Amino acid sequence: MPVNVEVVVPATVANLGPGFDCLGMAVDTFKLRLCCRFDAADGVRISVGGAASDGISDYPGENLVSRAMEEAFAAAGARPRGYDLRIDNGIPLAGGLGSSAAAVIGGLLLARAWLECRGRRLDDERLLALAARMEGHADNAAAALCGGVTLAVQRDDGRAFAYRLPLLEYPAVVLAVPARRQATRQARNVLPAQVPHGDAAFNAARSALLVAALTGGKYELLYEAMVDRLHEPYRRCLYPWLDGLREAAVAAGAYGACLSGAGPAAAALTPADRVSAVASAMQACLADAGLEAEVYRAAVSAGALVRVHPEVTLVQGA
Repeated sequence: MPVNVEVVVPATVANLGPGFDCLGMAVDTFKLRLCCRFDAADGVRISVGGAASDGISDYPGENLVSRAMEEAFAAAGARPRGYDLRIDNGIPLAGGLGSSAAAVIGGLLLARAWLECRGRRLDDERLLALAARMEGHADNAAAALCGGVTLAVQRDDGRAFAYRLPLLEYPAVVLAVPARRQATRQARNVLPAQVPHGDAAFNAARSALLVAALTGGKYELLYEAMVDRLHEPYRRCLYPWLDGLREAAVAAGAYGACLSGAGPAAAALTPADRVSAVASAMQACLADAGLEAEVYRAAVSAGALVRVHPEVTLVQGA
């Protein structure tokens, strides 16, 4: 019998402050929407649309959603005879907002829904391990799956797990999204293979401070807690405007700001009553740097949503 599955996956801000490759935050501004009809016919057919669809292949072997689905089917030892996949993508590609992780998590969740209908199980830990293997890190994927602010941990054996921080409330989020794009691989290539011990200790301390500030509601600590030495200093060659953007946001009332993922997007954590001022300051800073950009107010997302028709909700955040 054919099975129809819908998945909605949020954008994510990874490398949150000093949390390089481990802390991420799901945001509701941009989403990836997937609809898949399984077992209606043999073979795979993909259609692509949405505001950020340019560059997404409709060929199964090159489409990241379909590739993730096939990874899940292989891991579970079962596969449908075919499926029709519709992709509606609103997450900017190569923008630092987790578009590839959304595609991977979306594909894995589509496959898991079909597998569960066939009595097979793919738990979150196995799902995240597959995502981390495809992505190279799990912070975006964990945040997209679980929602909120999420800590992703990868074990030496390749397994991964996520812990959603128990925040009672969230600060407002302002996203600055330059029109220019930056491939993650190129942004990774500017990072050194090794970093000074002092910088590693600096980030460890501030990662702990960031978790304490967020979970304890001590937002006045976020300015210091969101400072990074593991990736942002090395990416100044790509984003020479980043320090000025951070200071402009803080001067306008933000608690703190950081690069989102590998950039070029940036995120500021902000009091609710300072959102407009912070957004205007960030917009002006980027304009002064000669960059075309959009600035958005974002809310923290509850995470990925899966529906199997008829309307039965299987997963909503964590």
